[in-house]
Amino acid sequence: MAIEKIGEVKTPIIYISLTIIISSIVYGLYFKYFLPAAIVAGCFFIFILFSTNKCFTIFIVIIFLIGIGININYYNVNINKNFIGEIRVIENKSYYKIISFKGKRLYIQDFQGELGEKFIIKGIFTKEVDREKGIIGNIKVNSSKKIKEDFRYKLYELRKKIYFKLEENIGKRKAGLILSLAFGCSDYLDNEDSEDMRGMGVIHAVSVSGLHVALVYGILKKFLNNKIALLGTVIYVLLTGAEFSSLRALIMIMFLSFSFGLRKNYNSLGALAFSALIITLLAPYAPFKLGFQLSFLATLGIIMFSQKLNNKLYKFPKYLRETFSISLSAQVFTIPIMIIAFEEFSIAFIIGNTILVPIFDILIKLGNLLLIVLPFSILFDFISFIIYKVINFLDSIMYYLYIF
Repeated sequence: MAIEKIGEVKTPIIYISLTIIISSIVYGLYFKYFLPAAIVAGCFFIFILFSTNKCFTIFIVIIFLIGIGININYYNVNINKNFIGEIRVIENKSYYKIISFKGKRLYIQDFQGELGEKFIIKGIFTKEVDREKGIIGNIKVNSSKKIKEDFRYKLYELRKKIYFKLEENIGKRKAGLILSLAFGCSDYLDNEDSEDMRGMGVIHAVSVSGLHVALVYGILKKFLNNKIALLGTVIYVLLTGAEFSSLRALIMIMFLSFSFGLRKNYNSLGALAFSALIITLLAPYAPFKLGFQLSFLATLGIIMFSQKLNNKLYKFPKYLRETFSISLSAQVFTIPIMIIAFEEFSIAFIIGNTILVPIFDILIKLGNLLLIVLPFSILFDFISFIIYKVINFLDSIMYYLYIF
């Protein structure tokens, strides 16, 4: 009887995914803000009880406790003070780096390792847990030895090779813009470009998102079979750093592909929930990351409102109504996050997404084309020349939009 009651709930993956996310949020808040954490947990269970039934609520409580257990396991530090281990550099910051050790994130200072490189290091480990960033501690390095380069590192090196060759052809600023647009690598992005795009509400274009992943998958699928297209998309996601937004898009594309293969109806909300579940299970700190929040909330807004808004704008040309409906619906849930995170909000996002995103699409395609023509200098130089002209056109459009 209890199993039948649980089975009555439609699309349970949404509730399960939401539970795992809430468990990570509650665990993260608990140690600093006990009362807000308790209120969040209590309100969530009340919501589940009134939305479903008692049996399913009990099931959700069990899932919640499993989520708490996953967080405890992640932050359970079992590392000797005299650290010896194999690490990979996963993030470069101004004054420190973030490394991965057995799937856990640590700070490391005064270390010259490049992004993606693997090392055997010896040093002193200090426990410094930051649950909002997924950090379990800090390592002061005494000695290090680089390990043989692997596939992932070679992908990062390929990205750098494209940048330096492109810099010779079109200059530092334009090369940095292409690397950000095509591969989500903002290390070389000019600060003025970043501010301009934020002002026009199109800053999402310089972080690899569903736009990029879907674009790459769509192009590959036109020329290759579905399995190879998926494999190529996986490699692209690794090349761009496997950010939460790109992982979300990749999992949803796989969900869509498998649903077609099994001749099942594709449930976009279910696919979104499933991708959130997988990411949070692998990275319990993910719900606190801005990229995770913006990606999932924007996609949720698009799923819930874009088609309805599109239908209401039936008198407008197809391109305008689709661009407007997607741009506006993507902002519904992300506006509060943007205001809190950046302390500003641009109402120019509709104009920016309508006029600039098509140009970005061209640059993204040309940037990824550089991967293919990299061994052929003449073709690389030719594509570089086209990119140079397109960016000049983009700069002119941005100038007149700011005047407007």
